[in-house]
Amino acid sequence: MTVSIFFKDGPILARRVVYPAPGYHSRTQEEIHELLLSFAEAGASVVRLKGGDPLVFGRGGEEMDFLQQQGIEVKVIPGITAASGIAAELGIPLTHRGIANSVRFLTGHSRKGGADPLFVGEHAADPDSTLVVYMGLSTFPSLSSKLMCHGLPDDTPAAAIERGTTPQQRLVSNIFNYILFYISYQR
Repeated sequence: MTVSIFFKDGPILARRVVYPAPGYHSRTQEEIHELLLSFAEAGASVVRLKGGDPLVFGRGGEEMDFLQQQGIEVKVIPGITAASGIAAELGIPLTHRGIANSVRFLTGHSRKGGADPLFVGEHAADPDSTLVVYMGLSTFPSLSSKLMCHGLPDDTPAAAIERGTTPQQRLVSNIFNYILFYISYQR
């Protein structure tokens, strides 16, 4: 998916591509902040188009905070976060009476990068909660180890989905231990 910045200056609509391809960032987040600010300060109406919900692991909060600190009015148009959209498309309930009474979203990597995901505590392995990990395939072995150390049974039903709801979607659904084996083998 291409994520773009659109700005309207009079009758002309221009487009600046910020991320030409998933996983490839042509600009730093700071450069994006400055680009948004420069268009807004020039009097343009700026639209930051993102996939999903911009405030769920979409850096929308960072961009909103930055612009508001500069005195720029921001309006967020909510989208459907990937977890909800993909789960619904696949018929996977995130909550289900008697099975999962809550849902928890985790990022699969830290801001600093590397193969070690952010802190995974005992609550992440809660058997009554659905755990959704965004951007977690590359850190899945480390994340899995931490979850099992905190009590997640290796026979817990699970699914790993990459590029959900796209023609390139890949899905493996089985018990947690099998998915760990499958992902480790595929890498």
